[in-house]
Order: sequence, then C-alpha cells, then structure tokens
Amino acid sequence: MALGGRIPVLEGWPPGLGPAARLTAATQMRDTQDMEPILQVIPGCPNSESARELFAAALELEGIGVPASVREIRTEQEAALHDFHGSPSFGLNGTDLFDSGTEPAVSCRVYRTPTGFAGQPDLEDLRRAIRASQSPPASAA
Repeated sequence: MALGGRIPVLEGWPPGLGPAARLTAATQMRDTQDMEPILQVIPGCPNSESARELFAAALELEGIGVPASVREIRTEQEAALHDFHGSPSFGLNGTDLFDSGTEPAVSCRVYRTPTGFAGQPDLEDLRRAIRASQSPPASAA
C-alpha cells in the first residue's frame, strides 16, 4: 500500500513500530528525488528479500521517498565495476553505506550487529549509515 503515492507503508515492519510512527516518518519526507538508493545482491542470496524490506523501512524512516533499485551482481567483473563487496550491499548515491576492507567480489557479506554477526545490518545501524552519508564532512578547522 502506498501513502500518498510516494512511499510504501510496510505493515508490521519494522517490528515494534506502530502505524502512527510509520505515518509520522512518512509525513516527514524531504525532497529526496535526486537520491539514488541501491541494494546490490548476488543470485540466490538468502538475505535478498529481507534486505530489500529492511532498506525500504530505513529509507522511509529517514524521510527518503525514493525506492531502492536492486542490482544483481553475477560476475567478478561486475563486482569490480560496481565496487561490490558482498551480498547484500546497501548504497546511496553511488557510495556503499558500510565500509569494507575487502576487495570487490561475488560473495556473501556479514555485518556486525548488537547481537553478533549477521547477513544484514540491524535497522538502527542502517539508519545511522544513511544519515552519516548525508552529513556534510566535518571542517578541518
């Protein structure tokens, strides 16, 4: 279901977030039409669908009304071309939201979460990464 034709309202997502909170997030939309959120995955990634839902929820809660596109990475050449460091990878405006010390590769990716390593970040870490990507760099004063 779309709210105002702009963003999806995800029933029951994220867990513990009621309809009023989802509506509040939806009404605080910014002018984000020039943003390009992208989820990059490999074929058969077991986290693809949940990562897509997680990214949609995080973008909505951060007031970003642009849906994430999904790019499937199939070859090592594509991984290098798109600076892909494992599936799933969350990006905004061409930048991976989570630093990776690995070389680009067609592989799975793990994220450090409050409960240990997982196949995707938790919602709050993803939201922090989205906000950090939009913050102007600190001045070197």
